[in-house]
Amino acid sequence: DCGAEITDFTVEDISYDKTNIILVCDVSGSMDGSPIQDLKTAVSMFVNDKTDKERIGLVTFSSSVEDVYGLDSTVEELNAAASSLDASGGTNMYDAVIHAISMLEAENDAMNIIILMSDGNDGNSRSESTINANICQPCLNNGIVLYSIGLGNSVDSAYLDTFASGTGGSYLYVSDSQTLAAFYEYLHNLIAEVQRLAAP
Repeated sequence: DCGAEITDFTVEDISYDKTNIILVCDVSGSMDGSPIQDLKTAVSMFVNDKTDKERIGLVTFSSSVEDVYGLDSTVEELNAAASSLDASGGTNMYDAVIHAISMLEAENDAMNIIILMSDGNDGNSRSESTINANICQPCLNNGIVLYSIGLGNSVDSAYLDTFASGTGGSYLYVSDSQTLAAFYEYLHNLIAEVQRLAAP
């Protein structure tokens, strides 16, 4: 830190009993075409690769929150939801993420993750300070990490990154299925083995 050597730490493995994951999916009109097809692939790929420790919920949004599938949803229900995704309407990802946060609670034995998938073109965009105060800080308070994934050819990467970076998560632009598969592999590995720096 600031050029000083830090020696008084240990690496402690953390084993979570479960992982709660909410997939937040943009189904607005700007997602029409290849983005909505990529979104369907993304949801199905993640759901079909889930482990026994993972509970997955789904929130879709356009001008407002549309369909909500809770953490007790089955793989069959989530795959059916993915196949029925259709692009129309405006975009309000802010309220959708707020709703996803409300579905997760701080639990000592659980890892909480939100994965926001969108082109980032929000017709009701909010300022960085508003997102930090009402999304990033509540995520930090409840142990929620948000990852954002950009889909399509006209992605607002900076806006999507604002949602993720303040929670300890990150933004990823998905250009093909291999990129998406690599991210999901990384995320599943992260869930399986989490480490932290702990004072001795």
